[in-house]
Parts: sequence; C-alpha cells; structure tokens
Amino acid sequence: MDNAAARGELQLKIARDPHNQRSFAASQYHRGALRILRPHYLDDSGQVNFTLINPGGAYLGGDRFEIDLHLEPHASLHLNTQSATKIYRTPQGLARQNMRVRLEDGAVLENLPDPVIVYREGSYVQSTLVEMSPEAVFLSAEILTPGWSPDARHFAFNKVHMRTEVRVQGRPVLVDNLRLLPSRATSGLGVMEGFSHSGSLLLVAPSLFSQASPPASPLGTPDLYAHLYQSFLALTQSLGGAVQCGISRVEGGLVVRSLANSSAEIEGINKGLVISTRDILRAQGL
Repeated sequence: MDNAAARGELQLKIARDPHNQRSFAASQYHRGALRILRPHYLDDSGQVNFTLINPGGAYLGGDRFEIDLHLEPHASLHLNTQSATKIYRTPQGLARQNMRVRLEDGAVLENLPDPVIVYREGSYVQSTLVEMSPEAVFLSAEILTPGWSPDARHFAFNKVHMRTEVRVQGRPVLVDNLRLLPSRATSGLGVMEGFSHSGSLLLVAPSLFSQASPPASPLGTPDLYAHLYQSFLALTQSLGGAVQCGISRVEGGLVVRSLANSSAEIEGINKGLVISTRDILRAQGL
C-alpha cells in the first residue's frame, strides 16, 4: 500500500469478547479523510456497529481511499456510512476506493453503505477483495445512483467500475463486476434497460448454504436459499413494476441485482433481504 498517495486510510480489526460475547475494535487506525464514529450496539446479539465517515464530504479527482478490515473468529461487524459517497468531476484522474476484508471462522460482516452518487464528468473505480473462511458470513448491499446534471442526463459521468471478488480459503467463488461507460449506450437494452439506478446484494455463507435444513429457520423452509427466495418474491411483488431484479444462486451464497429509477425501491429490496438473512444468522447464534 502506498500510504503517501492515499487521501484516506482506515484499518480496523474486530474481535469478540469471550466474557460478554460482544464484538469490539481490537485495534483501529485512520489517516487523512477517513474516520469511524464511536461504536454502537443495535441489538443484544453482540454485533458492533461502526459508521464510516469522510470529513471531506466527497471523492475528487485523483483521490484514493484504502480500507482494511479484519474480523477475528466469531466477531460480528455492521459497517455503514454517514451519508452517500459522492464522486464529483475528476479532471485530475479517476477517484478510487480499495477495500480488503479478512474474515476468520465464524466471523460475520454486514457491509451496508449508503448509495454511491457519481456526478457529471466523474470517474470512479471501486475494488473489494474478501478473503474468508468457509465458516464466515459476508453480506454486502450497494446502490449506484447518477448525480445531477444541468442537461438532466442520467448518465453524464465518464466511467464507473465496481468490482467485488470473494475468495473462500484462497479459492475464488464469486466475482461481481459492474462497469458502466455512458459513451457505450449504457441506458439501453442489456445494460440499464431504461432505468437510472442499479443495486446489488451479495451473500456468501458457505457453511450455512451447505446445510440441508438450517436449524430454527424462521419459516421452516428446506434450505437457506429457498427461504431468501420466498422473501425476494414477496418484496418484488410488493413493488410491482417499479423495480426489475433477479436473484442467482452461486457457490455458497447468492447474488441479487436490481434496477430502478430511485434508490428507495432498491433499498426496500436490499433491506428486506438483509432482515431475512439476519433473522437466520441470529437463530444460528451468529
């Protein structure tokens, strides 16, 4: 890592206290334009919540942000952001965020940032690499939103590339790759399909998806995917044609991709699935 070039850097290690079963920051380091707020506990599961903030308010041309997360065995972290990530014009070069995640046995990471908003003439590249144990859980939900443009164009930015790779015991099991270049008919058939907002939800939990019958499953469904699929159907039906989305089963998990004309509809899908997933994790003692 080139610390001299990074505008913001965050390193966070989460451990679990064996006495009270609460997760906590075993170590943390930040530099430049990245901070985390004081931890909170949103329920009695012991999961710790940290909020990531950028005091500068936005990503500008040439900015690079580095985030390293390490969750020790059975640690649980809910990571969110204080506000949307805004990418303004980047004449000095694209803005970039690199995130590296390491999840040990029994660790749970919920990565649920606010939307990424890319404005006119902005270029943004985001890379996330997750190295996880087969006994860990990785859950991430993201939304991409076009920023305001004086000519009312939805896709006035130059480039967006958001890539997430998940490896289990060093072996790649999932690559989610979103690359939008408005100069190549982004809004049409086979890309955005006439919609302006894109969302994704990734869930990788090899040990849970391999179970034929998860104990204490809230709906008594035969497997985790079936339970989440039923939740997915109910959520999409409630929104009617306001959102178009699909769900795919992958090795040890699932992927949901959504298209809509506002963040609210995609947030509804993602939030509903996060709640359904969390119910099962809590039933499993995670």
